[in-house]
Order: sequence, then C-alpha cells, then structure tokens
Amino acid sequence: MNCDRIARIYRWLEYAAFGRLLQSHRTRFIDEVADARRVLMVGEGDGRFLCRFAERNSGASIDCLDASAAMLRLAKSALPGDGAGDMQRMRFIHARVGGAALGGGPYDLIVTHFFLDCFDAEELSRWMPEVAGAAAPGARWLVSDFGYPPARFARLMARGALAIIYAFFRVTTGLRNRAIPDYGPILERCGFRRRVRDESLGGFLFSEIWSREGRAAQKL
Repeated sequence: MNCDRIARIYRWLEYAAFGRLLQSHRTRFIDEVADARRVLMVGEGDGRFLCRFAERNSGASIDCLDASAAMLRLAKSALPGDGAGDMQRMRFIHARVGGAALGGGPYDLIVTHFFLDCFDAEELSRWMPEVAGAAAPGARWLVSDFGYPPARFARLMARGALAIIYAFFRVTTGLRNRAIPDYGPILERCGFRRRVRDESLGGFLFSEIWSREGRAAQKL
C-alpha cells in the first residue's frame, strides 16, 4: 500500500466521509500519552496527530515511519513555523513497516492511527512483534481504528461502509487487505494489555491505549 497518489487530497476525502470524527479519535487520548519521551508513529500520514502531539510535548524525540514519501513531506510541512526546532528531534523514515531499521528506540510510546486495518492478521503477526521489540518496558501503544459494532444492524452498516472504503483504497493505493483484522491477540502475545477504550458510532470507530503495565481495560 502506498498513498502517494492521494496524499494531497487525503485530508479532504476524510472530512467528506467522516467530518472530524477520525481526527477526534486520533487525539482522544493525547493528554494521557503526552508525557512520552521516545515516540514511534507508524503510518502517521499527513502529520495532523504529529503536530498536535508536538504542541503538547516539546521535548520528545519522535520517529515517523511511512511508506509514502508524499505523506512524509506533508507531515514535515505541517509543523508550525519553520519547524526548525521540531526537526532537530524528529526523524522521518521512508520505509515499509517491518522492513525498516528501528534504531531510535527503545520507544515508550508507539502510535498507529487508522493503520492496522491495512493488514490482515498474518501480516500483523509478522511485523507487530518486531515493532513491539523496539518498545521499552512499560511502553504504551496508542491505537485508533475502525471496528465491527456488536449490534446487528450497525454491524451490517459498518460492513457496507468498509467494503466501499477498502475498494477505494485497493484501487488508489494498491491495498490488499479486505477486512478488519483482530490485532488484540497479537498485541497480547507481545506483552501488551488494553488499558482503556473509547468508542463512537456504536463501535465503528474506537481509540485504545495498550500498555505493558498489565492494567485491566476500562470502557469510557
């Protein structure tokens, strides 16, 4: 999957389809993780979460990894002002996840917003343990993504919407995955436990914090 072709219009496509809901989920728990010192953002995209996080934490070292060079350029240009101070503490890594040398760790925060849904469970099983291996003890993993609501009608609606979304990205980016993967067991095998979860649209959209602290999950 490569978003170069749609990078410049991605934000407006997102707003047209979901308004500000996706960005709201990206930032839902930003205050809870704003104390991180070493951060890995995987599939960050056009930099909207990066900018919000950098505003709250002026001292963290941040690595942004993305397969799309166009998205990385947008993320760099989105930094406020000339971005000179921020650029000194950031690395922008043009690579596919699982194929990059993650030499900036150990990370105490990993961020994957609307990214895990791009892979099937087999693919996640290959690269998530590698990324988790670069995480520090007690690290947190921040996730926002799509899900299948438990209620029957809402689930049917979600499946229809996701079929359209997957078809669009299959044509424009070469995306191969066709369904939401169950990444929870993979994170658990990597030593993470879900601490907190927040949902909207009956569970179609959600945000979660996972950590290696072993806390029980809560639902807000």
